[in-house]
Amino acid sequence: ALLDAQGSDHYFAGGKYKELLGLAGEIRYQSMSQGCAYGLRPDLSGGMGFLFDFDGDDSYNLDMYGQGASYWWGLGALVDFKGNDRYIAQQYAQGAGIHMSLGCLVDSSGNDFYYSKGVSQGCGHDLGAGMLLTFPAMTTTWPPTARRRMVPQTALAFWWPAPGMTDIM
Repeated sequence: ALLDAQGSDHYFAGGKYKELLGLAGEIRYQSMSQGCAYGLRPDLSGGMGFLFDFDGDDSYNLDMYGQGASYWWGLGALVDFKGNDRYIAQQYAQGAGIHMSLGCLVDSSGNDFYYSKGVSQGCGHDLGAGMLLTFPAMTTTWPPTARRRMVPQTALAFWWPAPGMTDIM
């Protein structure tokens, strides 16, 4: 678990270990951080990974697996309590639960921005559960056609936008 009490932080992970499952043949990298739990299918469960940030205008950047994501019997969560934050990821991020696991991203205040292209933004995949809980009045998710709330192969997805939330940039 990572606990950060204050300050505007920049979290970055990735760029070292290539991921073979990138979207449409793109070269992607495993990040596995920022509240990520990752199991080794089918032998080892994913355990737990947490990131709690209590204050500051933060930026979260990664490629694949993180920002409150989990894979194979894990629990991953990113909780940000205060600030105007930016979440940038490519796939398996921002509250994504993949293969019998739970991923959760909670942001309780601020004017926030979310970007992801793949299984992300409150997405459950293959018996997994994903949650994206946003409580600020102004939040933008991009692209508006992201695969959030998608429920392939018997899974649970939960996305709770704040009242007055904008969904398009």
